[in-house]
Amino acid sequence: MIILKLTATELEQLKHWADKTIHGGHFGNNDIILPEESIVLDKINRYDEGYIEIDERDLRIIMIWAENTLGSTLKGMTGEEISLINKLKSVDI
Repeated sequence: MIILKLTATELEQLKHWADKTIHGGHFGNNDIILPEESIVLDKINRYDEGYIEIDERDLRIIMIWAENTLGSTLKGMTGEEISLINKLKSVDI
């Protein structure tokens, strides 16, 4: 298990990435959420600010959401995105 300390702003950023991917047509024009994505969203939605417990699969899903939103280079557009991406990349798996 991986334990991350995330702020409320970072959690909102994760939700934004998820929303852009899930409702942005990652499987065509329909909103389809995979069970694994739903599990990660449930974990994110249970926390307002603090520590969140995720596993390697959850982290991969979050990074896919980020890539789908920001592009494969993961160059954040805002300071918050850059900070969050760096935090996620620094996780020891």
